Amino acid sequence: MVPDERAVGVTRLINRRPHAVEIGGTWLAREAQRTGINREAKLLLLTYAFEELGVARVEFLTDARNQQSRDAIEGIGAT
Repeated sequence: MVPDERAVGVTRLINRRPHAVEIGGTWLAREAQRTGINREAKLLLLTYAFEELGVARVEFLTDARNQQSRDAIEGIGAT
């Protein structure tokens, strides 16, 4: 959230098969991009998936042409 507590985007955690989930479908308003909000959201989802759901694998979904998204995924250490 931005300081005035408006929602600035959305991202999804999808159960695809036993012991694996997918993170994707992220959209952020322009003012929220490159602020760290997306990174924090992804780290919270990763923590939830591994520690609360107990999954063995998290997959990230992004279009091959979306370089900004691919760079963000690599920025948190995912491959």
